[in-house]
Amino acid sequence: MKLAAKYGLTQTATLLQLDYYALKRRLDQEAADSGSNPGFVELPSTSLSLVSQCVIEWEDGRGASLRVHLQGTEVPDVLALGRSFWNAE
Repeated sequence: MKLAAKYGLTQTATLLQLDYYALKRRLDQEAADSGSNPGFVELPSTSLSLVSQCVIEWEDGRGASLRVHLQGTEVPDVLALGRSFWNAE
């Protein structure tokens, strides 16, 4: 799996004499399994204060979503809001 990710699916399957489609299914399944974890996105507070409005949207793997529309120059504690959303059960 690591070889296919590093060198490509076709080259790995050919050199190791593996079934290309079986290897592709395994890679796709691995990507789907690991893809549910959200990545970290840093929002510098200085850049947020320069805009008059923005929209922040979060969605978890269970289908819950949160949309926040910010207006004005006041920047709320976005980190605390995100923690509340991600830690909700």
